[in-house]
Amino acid sequence: MSGLALYGAIVGTVSIVLGGGSLAWQIYSWRQDRRTRVAVRLANGFLGGGAVQALLTITAVNYSAHPVTVNSVGLESQDGSKQWALLPMVPGSTIPGVIKARDSGSTWVVVEDASRVGLDLFKPLIGRVDLSTGQTFQSKRTVLRKP
Repeated sequence: MSGLALYGAIVGTVSIVLGGGSLAWQIYSWRQDRRTRVAVRLANGFLGGGAVQALLTITAVNYSAHPVTVNSVGLESQDGSKQWALLPMVPGSTIPGVIKARDSGSTWVVVEDASRVGLDLFKPLIGRVDLSTGQTFQSKRTVLRKP
């Protein structure tokens, strides 16, 4: 085999490997761009103006390249039954509703109301959002109050 033929074989092999890698990367990128990615977070908050009220906030962050529609928002019961308490839409909240691409939406519940229905902020809570596509996204277990 001559030097020129060997050089051609090496360049051809490298080209095929790089072309295959490029194709794989494009397929991966295309799939990632079209995948729905939503993060759910729980946090403490407060409502000012007059009497200050302690709140539990649920925020859904849409990391997708497309808008998502949140149909319902809720909290997992803490009795081990895996049931969910759905939260009604409150004034000033943006979910349930549409969250634009790479944007967020949030809602809240007054801490006294959450306690009244049996939720204990000293124990881990899980927040959840249900999308119109049937997908469900949950927060990490979060303890909002420390004893």
